[in-house]
Formats: sequence, C-alpha cells, structure tokens
Amino acid sequence: MGFKELFSKIKDAEEFKKFKKDNPDAFLYAAFFVISDKIEQKQLDFYKGNGKVETFIFNEDEKGKEILTVKTEDAVKQADISPIDEKIKIDIDKIEEIAKNEAEKEGLAVNKIIAILQNNNGNQIWNLTVLLPNMYMLRMHIDMDGNVIERKKGTVFDIVQKKDNNPSVA
Repeated sequence: MGFKELFSKIKDAEEFKKFKKDNPDAFLYAAFFVISDKIEQKQLDFYKGNGKVETFIFNEDEKGKEILTVKTEDAVKQADISPIDEKIKIDIDKIEEIAKNEAEKEGLAVNKIIAILQNNNGNQIWNLTVLLPNMYMLRMHIDMDGNVIERKKGTVFDIVQKKDNNPSVA
C-alpha cells in the first residue's frame, strides 16, 4: 500500500472524518513509511495547530486485519511544519526502485528504507534513509519528478559522531 492508497483509506475512516470535523484547519504535513521486504509501517501526520499533531498509523494485525491507530502528539518545531500536497507524482513503489538503483551503484543491497514525504523549504520531496549491509546507509532527497537531488553515503557511526560533536544535530 503506497501513499495514495493509504491516504484514501485514512480519509474514508470514521476516525479521520471526526478529526477533520473537529479540526477543519488541520493539514497533512508528513507521511512516514518503513520498507523492507514489505511495508512495515505506514503513517500520516496532520498538524492541527497549537503545537499538536494527529498521527494516523495504518497497520495489519497478525491475522492480516487492517488496524488504524490514532495518536495525538506534540509537534516538532513549528518552523518545520509546512503542508504537503496529497497529489504526488511518484509513490512508494518508484521510491523503492530508485533506492535500490542507488544502492546497486555502491554494489550493495537494500536492507530497509525509511521514507518520509515532506515539504522541505517549499519543495515537496521524499527524504530517504536507506539502510545497507555493514552499517552503511544512503541519505537521499528525491523530488516529485523522481530525480535524486541530494545523496550522501555514510555509516550509522557518522550520525552518532555528528550528534556527539554537535548536540543540535539529530
């Protein structure tokens, strides 16, 4: 289930209809997917104002029954919250293909993909962290035309080292 299908299912859910009725100005600001051999996690985040986010997590139980979980959480810094357009040009299947192609350039296979659809400085992008064997990873930004506009290879230790040297870096 990609972003488009997920968004459609969530919009049809009674929980979402009530949420939109109670929060008519709320807007979609992020989509989050974790992908390995299948999509392990699917969630949409809506900013509802006053520093609060409503998160809709769509998963399956052990028997394959679809479950929608809704959580209210504190938002990230308000400066980081911008709406995204639900009408995207490329979805999870294409993102996964791009990630695998980029990993192949390194001679490595993809273990897991963490994909976030977000608005980054006015540009809607897929922000990917692609986990590779031996603690390697690729960090990529992919635009809505499927172009890799930023790509960095590193290790998990690079992130830990940056965090140790600069507490403001996540």
